Amino acid sequence: MNRKWLIFPTLIVLALITILALTACNSDRGVAQSQDQDQCATFQGQQELGDLYPGKTREELEATLICNYCNLRGIDLSGANLDSANLAGSDLGGADLSGANLTGATLIAARFDQADLTEANLSWAILSHVSFRESDLSGVNLQEAYISDAVLTNANLTGADISEGTTFAFSLLDGANFEGVTYDDTTEFLENEGTPINVED
Repeated sequence: MNRKWLIFPTLIVLALITILALTACNSDRGVAQSQDQDQCATFQGQQELGDLYPGKTREELEATLICNYCNLRGIDLSGANLDSANLAGSDLGGADLSGANLTGATLIAARFDQADLTEANLSWAILSHVSFRESDLSGVNLQEAYISDAVLTNANLTGADISEGTTFAFSLLDGANFEGVTYDDTTEFLENEGTPINVED
């Protein structure tokens, strides 16, 4: 069955969660409009590490594919198979996700600050209110991903694949490096804030 039809029921449920996230933010769109406001990239009540649940091991994550609001900072998930995993609200700051398969993963309000996602597969991932501040996303596959209300300050997207309908909407892109990305006429940038670098016309 086409993955598009499989993802629609999930999106309906997650839309309710996203509404809560938007309400929790101070800006009228819930957009992270400056570094002082980028807490809007996470849900209210999940802003401090102490609010998170204990994390799981790599083996547990690959077996269960779910860990919401978990402390996963610094975890080694390089090459892990997390297809369709649900990591909403979790903190993966500084984690190694290089080459990981996160196809279709639910990553609403997750944090990947300073994480290594080189060559990871994030196609079809749900990336609302995500923080990728200073993350290495070089060579990442973001095909058909919808990145909204996200923080990508100083993120490295060199050589990333943002074709096949990838959309960046209402996000903070200040200093994000788009050098050598693969894109096409379906790639969209909608009402983002900040100034990315090496973005081709």
